[in-house]
Amino acid sequence: MSSERGTDEKVVWLVNKGGHDYSSLADFGRVICLTTGAVNPFNPDRLMVNLGHHLSMAKEQDYVAISGVPILNALAIAMWLEKFPHANLLQWSVRAGAYVFTQVSKAALVRNVNDGGKVNE
Repeated sequence: MSSERGTDEKVVWLVNKGGHDYSSLADFGRVICLTTGAVNPFNPDRLMVNLGHHLSMAKEQDYVAISGVPILNALAIAMWLEKFPHANLLQWSVRAGAYVFTQVSKAALVRNVNDGGKVNE
């Protein structure tokens, strides 16, 4: 991928391209695959190297599309939140039959870790 991007161009970073139909992700922006096919979930260092190579070109307004093995998604989101204050996530909803947007913020993550998940009264 070229590092040249328009300021308004959004990219959907597909965590893992498997055997599903991802064509509807194009409604959110240009789709770029972080990984393809089988990955070794027991080698997280290698996974982070692969993810980091691509995510170095990500911009805050981009999306992360959840797909593939859980640790791969966990690493992608953790790396994203190290770089940006929030992550724009796209998750497939069977009920909706579409990708659904969810946003996770680093501030909420830190607050809940530090407060033990207590609800402010």
